[in-house]
Amino acid sequence: MKQPYVLTVNKRQPTPINFQTCYAEDLVRTVPPEGWQRLSTGAGTKGERSYEWARVELSCRHLEGFSRWFLFRRCPERSNDPSFISYYQIFAPSDTSLETMVGVAGQRWRIEECFQFAKD
Repeated sequence: MKQPYVLTVNKRQPTPINFQTCYAEDLVRTVPPEGWQRLSTGAGTKGERSYEWARVELSCRHLEGFSRWFLFRRCPERSNDPSFISYYQIFAPSDTSLETMVGVAGQRWRIEECFQFAKD
């Protein structure tokens, strides 16, 4: 079954690549400076939520037309601090754009807004 997904993962999330175990925190270091794009995930309670995003495609040979990625989000004000990077694992059609991935990853914020509304 080919069910696309976006999961928030830990920086130590292990992933097999070419028969070796790699970790998200190691893969983010392979992204060149020009590999980061500033994109918005929409308005938040304190204004526009704009972050720098990058992705690394992982091997997915057995599922034609689909790919796996690690998606990385970092705070522009702290781009040199790895403790401010969020990690996502994605499975989606191979032609999925970075903008689409960011849009889906940003949907989590709407859930948090609903929780805050319920508390108020």
